[in-house]
Amino acid sequence: MVLVARPKSAVSLCPCCGCQTGRVHSHYVRRLTDLPWQGQVVEIRLHARRFRCANPQCPRRIFTERLPATVRPKARRTTRPGESQLVALRSAVSLARACRANWLCRSAVTPCSE
Repeated sequence: MVLVARPKSAVSLCPCCGCQTGRVHSHYVRRLTDLPWQGQVVEIRLHARRFRCANPQCPRRIFTERLPATVRPKARRTTRPGESQLVALRSAVSLARACRANWLCRSAVTPCSE
């Protein structure tokens, strides 16, 4: 499944100096993977923009718009797979702790025959 997305904002903030600008330099497409939907692989084609910084003293003349709630800079996955992996990891750790505690209790009562 392929989803096409475009940011709604007409302006962006320079990550270097914080200056707001609406001067678009160019466009490009970012291909991102997201969580599966009903067993299907999901690809998001994000039409991103590069902006010109309006501050003449800024060392970064051209920058790509940031979408921190969706994707990190230079990432190929949305932030959602990372969040779901973190939840799964926390569940696995708590399960491992519970199993280890249960194993320790059983091994204290019934010593190994090795």
